[in-house]
Amino acid sequence: MSQRATRAKKLGATLLVSTVAASLSPLFAGMASAAPPPAPSIAAVCANADNVHPFTDLGSASGEALQAINCLVDLGIVNGTTPTTFSPTVSLTRQQGAALIVRIADAKNANDAPGGVTLTDVPLTGPDQFTDDEGSTLEDSINRLAGVDIILGKTATIFDPTAPLTRGQFASLIDRMETYLVTGSTTGTSPWATTTDFFNDDTGSVHEAAINRVASRGILVGDGNVTSGVNDPISRTQAALVVARVLAVNLADGLITVPPRAVTPNQTLAVSPTTAATNTVSDPDPPNTNRGARTFTVNGLTNGTTFDIQLVLCEEVTNTNGVISFADVTGNANEADFTASNAMIEVVNGAVVVPSDHVEVAPVNGTISFTIDSETQNECVIPVIFIDGDNDDALELNANNQPTQAFGIGGSKTFNPEAAPAGALVTDQNIFSVNKDTNQIVTDDFTFLFDANDLFFVDADNSGTCEAGEQVTLAGFEAQLSSGDQLGGQTVNQPTPELSSTFCLLDLSPSAPTVTVDDVTATAIEITVTDVLPGATVQVFIDDDSTTDDDGSLFPAGFTLVVSAASDEDPNTAGIQFTIPVTGANNSAGGQPASGCGAGTRDFTVAATQTIDGEVSDPDFAIDNCVPDIAETTAPTITDARVTTDTVVLGILESGDVFTLLFSEDMIDTLGDGTTFVRLTDANTTSQVTCGGGATCVLDDGATPTVADDRLVVTLTANPTFISGVDDGLDFAGGTVTITLVSNNFDDQAGNQLNLAGSADKVIDVEGP
Repeated sequence: MSQRATRAKKLGATLLVSTVAASLSPLFAGMASAAPPPAPSIAAVCANADNVHPFTDLGSASGEALQAINCLVDLGIVNGTTPTTFSPTVSLTRQQGAALIVRIADAKNANDAPGGVTLTDVPLTGPDQFTDDEGSTLEDSINRLAGVDIILGKTATIFDPTAPLTRGQFASLIDRMETYLVTGSTTGTSPWATTTDFFNDDTGSVHEAAINRVASRGILVGDGNVTSGVNDPISRTQAALVVARVLAVNLADGLITVPPRAVTPNQTLAVSPTTAATNTVSDPDPPNTNRGARTFTVNGLTNGTTFDIQLVLCEEVTNTNGVISFADVTGNANEADFTASNAMIEVVNGAVVVPSDHVEVAPVNGTISFTIDSETQNECVIPVIFIDGDNDDALELNANNQPTQAFGIGGSKTFNPEAAPAGALVTDQNIFSVNKDTNQIVTDDFTFLFDANDLFFVDADNSGTCEAGEQVTLAGFEAQLSSGDQLGGQTVNQPTPELSSTFCLLDLSPSAPTVTVDDVTATAIEITVTDVLPGATVQVFIDDDSTTDDDGSLFPAGFTLVVSAASDEDPNTAGIQFTIPVTGANNSAGGQPASGCGAGTRDFTVAATQTIDGEVSDPDFAIDNCVPDIAETTAPTITDARVTTDTVVLGILESGDVFTLLFSEDMIDTLGDGTTFVRLTDANTTSQVTCGGGATCVLDDGATPTVADDRLVVTLTANPTFISGVDDGLDFAGGTVTITLVSNNFDDQAGNQLNLAGSADKVIDVEGP
């Protein structure tokens, strides 16, 4: 899997497109020595697009051109020239083409297929090679591509960013990008290598080879003319078509998965800072005294408008790719459920206020500033500012628990406990977090610092106490130290670094995380894993054998590891979200539903553990996840026919011979042999075999006969019955014998009847079993 670059964002207002109407001249027209193959369908790669666009200037656009524009806008790869115009016939400039190539490359890396070719990232930065692109909003894209030789200038220092991009140049950009992503170098062997010359007007052009390679996959197509328009500018619509076809080819080749729709962040108020911060509570007395207070600022507000500020616990805020949602566990008319915070807002617009976790305030000169602080340790809060339209002190949410009012959030603030006092611990302390870089241990009540001058003990025998024989080195202590362990009561702290503290580590396994199922569909189970300790690795397992292990009591037997991920790097996200693919088609055929699920479903149990420094927690389970069956509706067919035994006269089908019909999937004989007929025809003879009469017919898997297999083995007990033509036998050695199954007795496992029309006239040959 590649190191994924930031998901492709929408191109700026000046980007991309092409001509709209389906009747507009096609891409890269030409005849040449061979016609390009048909253009690939973009339907599959655009499956997540909604075919709705905001543009008023697309006129009579229809068909693939309109589909490509809608698709790429929805995927966040292109945008209009304004919010309502697309400028479809305007030529793409060289700098816009560079930005487009970057967006495609980033989108492909963000959606590369598991188990496929590892795509190479385009570096996020590149050298400032050209002198004439300074000030361009697209300069970063130009630099990124120039750094890996995907893009070239007109000279070593001149790029000519606003000049039109030609069709030949765009083909070369696409070709170099594809070669770089697949091989890691623009000089590698192109995955689209070809020796065919598709167009005549590009002879001698530096872009000819690239045009032929891209045309070989149907990405560039002709209209029967001899010209490719190699030197003609490419329009925005034409570029959109090319890009959509590139993605379609990549999907068909297994390089990428279907890209999701682009997600637009839903915050409308800008709060700063947005980064996370952690401070130790070191003085619990007056406000803002050496306790890690933090000030936030919100600009661009409307004077005279009242805004609410609420401190929200971090676990009640979810940030999914920039889309913020809030906990609504009570279902109280779609309002956020805020747990009271111990952190307080203590200063607003420079004035000290009565400490509270919720205030109402008006901006001064369009700005609000506020300072938060806390005397409570081990608490993480996020400031949320919003307009309370109905004056009920609540943040209104939609059905997806996303705010319906203008809002914004600041960076999270974690308050750690004060420094541990001198002396022995009164009680054992649960370890909340560990920072081995700063030699810091945070427990429920205190913060400890340790160094090589201290004494270390580890309760290796799990007796609950540290003994003299259990002393370890600093390295041995750190190897066992992790969140979820305990500092035992034998710990003696000496705040002065020159004095030796004594640490007694009760080496317990981390606590189990909590698994919550958010949604279940026929193809996936969406979960959130919370109570994840800092620095932990979360592993998620699934068990679909619910007939024997409905509650996870046999864990890990029967469970399959589906994902392993480091703890969430975004402290503004409540837990870690996972989407677990499940097999929805014919679920019940593959196993029995458990007691917790009804008919037409299959029961899955999900489990999660967390690991810190090699210590694995107990699992937490989410049971009785009832995945509905997907009705499989594809009618099966006969895919092949072959003679497997030729006994008497070689090449003549007669009594004692055996031939086999291969089905496209496992089948069931629904009515029995008596009404199964196989009709066979060579150049001058048509004969028929009756199962249960002149032949025995058995559904078989090629080894052991069962009631559901993918082939019908026909053993002739008599010569086939002559029906018409010349009765001289069926000669498959000297000619071609075709078969037709005259029977509707066979269904697949989902009950779909054999497609006789699609199974007619299969050639029977000698291939062995």
